[in-house]
Formats: sequence, C-alpha cells, structure tokens
Amino acid sequence: MTQEKRSPRGRGHRREDLIDAAEAVFSTGTFESATVDTIAQRCGVAKGTVYRYFKTKQDLYLAVAARGMQTLLDMLNAVPPTPDGRRQLEAYLRVYARFSLEQRPYFDAFCFFNAAEVNFSDPSPALADCMALYAQILGLLHGALTRGAGDQTLAPLDDATKTVALLAMATTGFLDLLARRTPYLQAVFDDDFDGFFAVFMNMVSAYLTRG
Repeated sequence: MTQEKRSPRGRGHRREDLIDAAEAVFSTGTFESATVDTIAQRCGVAKGTVYRYFKTKQDLYLAVAARGMQTLLDMLNAVPPTPDGRRQLEAYLRVYARFSLEQRPYFDAFCFFNAAEVNFSDPSPALADCMALYAQILGLLHGALTRGAGDQTLAPLDDATKTVALLAMATTGFLDLLARRTPYLQAVFDDDFDGFFAVFMNMVSAYLTRG
C-alpha cells in the first residue's frame, strides 16, 4: 500500500499538487496510458486521496486542460493591438498555432476537452473551469470578428457566435492534424507546419472577407 506523505499543506495546495503530478504523468504518454496509481505515486499520496479531490481520471485531465487554457488565454491577452479586426483575428490564430507547438501537452489536453464525452449539464469543478476559460477564449475571437465587421475588414456575419465556435473547432482540428503529419507534409509536399498554416490562414481570411 502506498504510504501517504504527511504535509501541512492545505486542501487547495494538495489539489494543485495532484494536478502537478497528473500534468507530469500525462505529458509522458497519453490519457489512456496514464493511471491514477501512477499519479498518486508521483504525488506521494494514497490512491484514495486522489479520488477525494477528483472523481475520475478524466476530471484530473480536465484540470490539466484548464491550466493549458489559462496559459493560452494569457498568451492571447498579451497580443498587441492591431489596426483592424481582420489582423486582430489573424494575430490570435497565429498565437494559437504557436501554443499548439510550444505547449503540446497542454494542447493535447485542450483537444481532449473538445472531444471528450462529458456531461455538460452536470459539470465537475474541472470541467466548469474549462468551460469558463473556453468562453473567454471564444469571447476574444468574437470580439475580433465583431470589430472586423465594424471596420469592414471582415464580412458581416449572420451568426458570429456560431462562426466563432466553428472556427475554433476547425482550427484546433487542423493544428492537431498538422503537427502529427509534419513528416508526411515534408516528404510529399516539401513543406512544413508553417507553410501549411499560412495556406490555412489564407483560406480563413478569404472566407471571412467574402463578398
């Protein structure tokens, strides 16, 4: 049996310790390969302690995803102001592409949040955190689209909210595929991630500025 380490750290600190351990374990493999036992051992606690803070392994991974989404949100908020809405949107998408490469474990957790079969009507605290952060991220994209429609650098949209959601999902899927298929792109097309992302950006810009 795992001997739980005694610590004066409070409940909030212990939860963060568990997320630290989960982040380290998930970053070395996949969601499927990681186990709660391994996470507990890395944190130096009994397996039962993990379940006092997180009902499932999925909740732990969503807590890691929330950290990643906060990192992305911080990166997006640091984007300097641009002259117009179209360039603001493009700047946000370029930051997202950089995030997908530089913060790959967080990006994988973000993809999991987008694809996971979870009960959104009864969210866990970790899922609620993800949903709140994702809403803020989408809000920034929505603001860029609205600004672009106002300054006429982007076409007016009948439903900007749904357009933003679809754009976010499409970009996430594209970046995930692009990163995984880079060797194929180089062998077949003699191009890399940056080259194909530039083409994707041109497609997005052409669609959103259509007459």
